Order: sequence, then C-alpha cells, then structure tokens
Amino acid sequence: MTGVVVGIYLAPLQRVCRLPDLIDPTAPTELVSIEPVSGNFSAPAHPDVFDALPALPPSMHLEPLINVHKQRLVARTVKALVSGQHLASRLQYPIDRRLFQRCLRLRGLDSATLQRKLAMYPD
Repeated sequence: MTGVVVGIYLAPLQRVCRLPDLIDPTAPTELVSIEPVSGNFSAPAHPDVFDALPALPPSMHLEPLINVHKQRLVARTVKALVSGQHLASRLQYPIDRRLFQRCLRLRGLDSATLQRKLAMYPD
C-alpha cells in the first residue's frame, strides 16, 4: 500500500522534473546552460528581441528567468503529500503484534541481487 501512495506523489514529481529550471526570456523553448567553472549563464539566444525596448543600465544583465510554473507544480505536489500525511496520522487502527514483530524481522536484498532483479524489468 505504501508503494502505491509514494507512486502517486513521485510520478508527478518525475514529470515536473523534466521541465527546465530556467527559461531564456528571448527564447522560452530553448534550454539555458550554465558554465560550470564560472557559474555564468549562457548568452540569450535572440537578444535582438528586445531591440524596441529601452536598453538596460550597464549594471544590469539580461539573465534567465526562474521557471515559476515548475516551482508551483512541485509545491502543489508536496502540499498534497503533506496533507495526506496529516490525514493518515489521525487514523487509529489496532496493531497485530505478531504481524508487527514479523515485519521488524524483514531483511532487504543485497545490492547485487537487487541489481539482477531490476535488470529483469527494462524501462
């Protein structure tokens, strides 16, 4: 049951994760890269888009925008998860001590066996 519940929240997060973190204001559909050494953003793809507007002051640079839509989708999913946890914490149910003790003695697979089993199920 827990795996199903986790999947309900991880699947949307996995889809949202594919969205870009940053958006180029001159070309919203193109990816923004970051120079790993300097930490500088790539130059805007089409800087001429803003030629009709007044120029920015020399102290300001045109930088990528944060993808607020992506952040809102993440926040919505996390909020749903937390509210579900709060609801679940209010549930009272009897504990079967014998079953509980057996669960405590469960062991996980070693990493080699786990990798072999995972390889049996291609993406």
